[in-house]
Amino acid sequence: MGAEYFTNLKRPAQLPIRVGARYAKLPFPLNTDGSPEEFSLTGGTGLRFAKDRAGVDFSLERAWRKQSGGYKEQALLLSVGVTVQP
Repeated sequence: MGAEYFTNLKRPAQLPIRVGARYAKLPFPLNTDGSPEEFSLTGGTGLRFAKDRAGVDFSLERAWRKQSGGYKEQALLLSVGVTVQP
């Protein structure tokens, strides 16, 4: 699930505010008792330049994973994407 808020209606791809959340059952169990689960929250934005033929997108994600048996893990992920069109 996600949402995007345009900060500039004339140029909607210029610094929009993006938020999202997801939940998933993971396909790689650590033991035979149950299946692992993951929940994450994400926020990000992007910037277009060079007549909208290039851009950069940023996101910061916080993820929590767990499985029965006391297995827990947390992660903080920073993603950067670059797009260049010929």
